[in-house]
Amino acid sequence: MTNVHDNLIIAFPCPPESGCTYSLTLASHLGHMLEMAEQRFGPRDKSYTILGFEFRAGLPQIWFPGNGKNVIVQLDSANLNDQNLPLLQMAHECLHLLSPVLPANVSVLEEGLATYFSKEYMASHVGGVWFTDDQKYGHAEILARKLLLLNADAIKALRKIVPVISQATAQDILKICPNLPLHLSEQLVVSFQSWDGNIRSIGAKPSKLHW
Repeated sequence: MTNVHDNLIIAFPCPPESGCTYSLTLASHLGHMLEMAEQRFGPRDKSYTILGFEFRAGLPQIWFPGNGKNVIVQLDSANLNDQNLPLLQMAHECLHLLSPVLPANVSVLEEGLATYFSKEYMASHVGGVWFTDDQKYGHAEILARKLLLLNADAIKALRKIVPVISQATAQDILKICPNLPLHLSEQLVVSFQSWDGNIRSIGAKPSKLHW
């Protein structure tokens, strides 16, 4: 029998004086995540129907059952008994729900934004400081942050040009953030799966920043 943390799936009645009706589960957290993500990065593509979430063995991802317009968030079943790691994973995958594409087609920019957003959500709704133990995701976040530091509304503006985040080109990014160096915009638009995870500067060998 799989041991699942109760807080992930059971909505408990709140104390009368608390002002809430039920405790938050993964499902209700997902609603908050989507609202927060849309406020920061623009509306999601509502031609996709979010069916919910499920657990499986392996890395979290979004999945398109039947290869259609339905999408499911798949979380790592190794964390079923942890009340926080599934939230962190859900927040990461929530960013991918804004403009869903197959995992193989996700850009460095989108994975960097997802990593950034998951930490932001956890800090504001759970508390504490959150880190990734995967350097490649950490480096993608560093690149995405460089864009957001120059233009906090860069993704909203970018999605008015190209609604699907991972389909943006380097020139698309430079249109909304001309101060971003060209070599950084070029790194942001490459496929995350094929990217070697190194942050490159002009005329420099690949740097290995520690996250």
